[in-house]
Amino acid sequence: MAPDAQQVGLRIRATRRKRKMTLAELSAQTGLDKGFLSRLERGEKFGSVGTLHTVATVLGTPLSALLGEVDPKDEIHI
Repeated sequence: MAPDAQQVGLRIRATRRKRKMTLAELSAQTGLDKGFLSRLERGEKFGSVGTLHTVATVLGTPLSALLGEVDPKDEIHI
């Protein structure tokens, strides 16, 4: 199932805010346009795998986390 652009955007925004990073800082560190990143966070745009990988790397999170893929071992509750 393809990831939903809006859900990916919300995960990017939540992760960025958790890292106490502004859009301008994310833009500076990724080399991506601030307006593009804003649209990405709002789900109006969907980044390429390379773009999302860059964002994930700067945010210090796995790409799979931004895409909403869960690790099966994270799903096990005893």
